[in-house]
Amino acid sequence: ELAARAFVSEPGLSLHYTSIAPGFVLGPMLGADSRSASAQVMARFFKGRYPGLPRLKLPVVDVRDVARAHRLALEGHQASGSRFALVSNVVSMRDLLLPVKAKLGSAAHRVPTREVPDAAVKFIGLVDPATGGLPYAWSRMPKIDDSATRAHLGLHYIAPEQSAVEMAESLVRFGLA
Repeated sequence: ELAARAFVSEPGLSLHYTSIAPGFVLGPMLGADSRSASAQVMARFFKGRYPGLPRLKLPVVDVRDVARAHRLALEGHQASGSRFALVSNVVSMRDLLLPVKAKLGSAAHRVPTREVPDAAVKFIGLVDPATGGLPYAWSRMPKIDDSATRAHLGLHYIAPEQSAVEMAESLVRFGLA
């Protein structure tokens, strides 16, 4: 981001630059490519890889809202030079996954619903490197202010629970769950 900002500020260039910083991105997937971190996390829960849910709250945003923010930033030069945080809401893993279980029923039978103690998650982090940073992230979750995003881009976000359900439906549809 710093290099891009430096580049667009070089003399003689007439470029605009805006940073879009999304939270944990959920929502429908376009295909079976599950390289996104959020799709991988959701797939792990579907496969029963974790015995319970971490007591973690995530800053969530829908992939369609991320795309909309990019479009709005490109269309409006008043946003040039800005940095926009994209967060629909900060939601617990439990609040994201309970609607998934309710909507998908038997397809989500391995998705846990109970939270596990922090110590258990730390132990799992020793075995599963993908979760190793979670305890660190809990104690350092910053307060995210997206008021500039809402004011300048006029975004009205999709509800995190809807985004989680639609990502879960995609995982099932593409055979990744």
